[in-house]
Amino acid sequence: MAKVSTNNAKTVAKSAEKPVKKVAAAKVATPKAVAPKATAPKEVAPKSVAPKAVKAKEVETEFKVFAPGSGTVEVAGDFNSWKRVALKKGKDGNWSVKIKLAPGTYQYKVIFDGTSWELDHANPERVPSGNGSENSVKHV
Repeated sequence: MAKVSTNNAKTVAKSAEKPVKKVAAAKVATPKAVAPKATAPKEVAPKSVAPKAVKAKEVETEFKVFAPGSGTVEVAGDFNSWKRVALKKGKDGNWSVKIKLAPGTYQYKVIFDGTSWELDHANPERVPSGNGSENSVKHV
């Protein structure tokens, strides 16, 4: 058996009697896990993807109605959101107006004396209007 010296035994006994000082744990900065930024390659739009749309050249289109006994004659159609456009009366009883329209097919009606919406009787081409009647058709 080994002999323990009394000096060592006293030192061990004294150290056991002393209260242990609490030592604050040193704060160690831990690196945050940072995900690398996902950077997609920048896409560069081509300067000219498609040729610019060319606006269709409008054509002066005449609406003409024979109505010698009418006080006013107007035309309205899908070419202008069904807004009335007045026709001018000629000496021969023909009413007419020229409207610039892009090439296409248009539906319209003639309004006599402000109240009577009718087909253009000089134009036999018609299509169903969707509300049980028909509209005249103008091709430009």
